[in-house]
Amino acid sequence: QSTFFNPLAALEFRPEFDRIPSGQVLELIQSVTGEHAHRLVALSFLSLFRMLRYLRLVDTIALDHTDRRVGGRAFLVLSVLRSDARALSGYLRRRAGLLLADGFQRDLLRVPASQIGVRFDELRSEGDRLVAIKGALTGVASNLRLELRRTFEHDLPSVESAPPEAELRVRLREVTKNLRPAIQNAILFLGKSLKTTLEEGNVFDDLTARRASSDRLRRDVWMFAQIARAFASKARHADPTIDQWSKLQSFAFVKEFLAYFRAMGYPLLRVGDYPRFDSFMGAMNALGETDLLDPKRLGHAVSEAEAFHEFLITLFEAISEREELREVPFDRHAAARALRLYLGD
Repeated sequence: QSTFFNPLAALEFRPEFDRIPSGQVLELIQSVTGEHAHRLVALSFLSLFRMLRYLRLVDTIALDHTDRRVGGRAFLVLSVLRSDARALSGYLRRRAGLLLADGFQRDLLRVPASQIGVRFDELRSEGDRLVAIKGALTGVASNLRLELRRTFEHDLPSVESAPPEAELRVRLREVTKNLRPAIQNAILFLGKSLKTTLEEGNVFDDLTARRASSDRLRRDVWMFAQIARAFASKARHADPTIDQWSKLQSFAFVKEFLAYFRAMGYPLLRVGDYPRFDSFMGAMNALGETDLLDPKRLGHAVSEAEAFHEFLITLFEAISEREELREVPFDRHAAARALRLYLGD
């Protein structure tokens, strides 16, 4: 539970401070039906936009050369951002599925038995919608956790080892430069998951948001393409005949891949409108349903990972052709360094 942010307290958000400037996002929130779904989506959007405001404040602090307390003020704001982000991600991971399921159960129990057959397709469609919302929310949560780890374990110096003031200002600007497009893309991904394409220019007040979010998306696509390729290669050469006790340790890479998929891959499925979405998700869900590895399930997952890798390479090239990136070369060395950080090396 965060000291600064309680997801369960409706009054935690203050209308004079916590405003969503985009009418398109507000309309999207209002269009989400179901009490729990509506509240979870609203909570997520409000929290993500609040984090963007924190980053603007950090930028202001870093650029204010008249203030010699830059370290204390910046670390204070970043500590609140981290607390909010951890509270949101934890709440979505632990509670989103349960709340959506409870709401669906209540609605289902209100349907007379005589109407179940008539309304079967409608109820099935509603269940699929809630599953998609749950996947989107937990995807946002996993991605936030990954970004926080990178920011606070690698990009940001500790309070005890804070560098000289000039260097600290540069580091703070680098932190906001890396974290802002990640949060912006989380907002765009959540909109896409709710079947709405949000335009950067209509959603964010940052004039460079489109280029930054596209550049970040291109990097994420490239990084997960490498992860998918590595997973498929390792799984292809795995020995399914080893004994069950050794298998649990030898195939730990499968669970690692699923964890990175939830944090990085799932948003790309949605943002990229992957045509094999259902097949890929079925393979990933089947792979995560059991502790003991089924060679048939693993083989299916490998085939889907290879197909997704090919799609990501094509998507990478398409993103690179966007107008805002045509004169922005892709820095593979920087992307490789970022990938190593995300993988914990």
